Amino acid sequence: MDYSASEIKESVRKVLSYSQGIEKPQIDKLFELWFDNKRDIVEAMGGKFIYEVEEPFTFELSEESKYDRVSSFISLCWELDLSDLALFLEAEREGFFNNICKKDHHEAKKGTKLIKAFKYFIKDSKMLTEMQNKASMIIQENKVTGKLCFSVHPLDYLSISETTYNWRSCHALDG
Repeated sequence: MDYSASEIKESVRKVLSYSQGIEKPQIDKLFELWFDNKRDIVEAMGGKFIYEVEEPFTFELSEESKYDRVSSFISLCWELDLSDLALFLEAEREGFFNNICKKDHHEAKKGTKLIKAFKYFIKDSKMLTEMQNKASMIIQENKVTGKLCFSVHPLDYLSISETTYNWRSCHALDG
């Protein structure tokens, strides 16, 4: 959806008013400078403030990143006193992102879904579900496909650090 500069300016004014508690934020000069500095980019993107690449884009984790994520998960297992699961995952590190056991382990046989095999190492159902969910999230991060977007939309800049992912930065609207 394309917006005019005046609609974007009004949206920015509303966001700043709400987030900063300023009744009528004075953004005319700021917005004018932003628009002047982004004009060439907006023109290069066909007059749009957000440009979407037509073909889907796929991002896949590097081997080093995969190793680090599995290592962190195994460390968590050790911290939670799930030593049998940690040892199992050490032995199955190679199959972690494919979610497949590569070897036999007592009840967990070769070819078993890795996450399903957690039930052989965790007896507490709440802990089992929690650990399976955490592992599943790590596996799902391996390959992400979606639309690649380039944006100079000011609300994207304002909201870049407004997340629900439990991290913060100095770009957050509340400082």
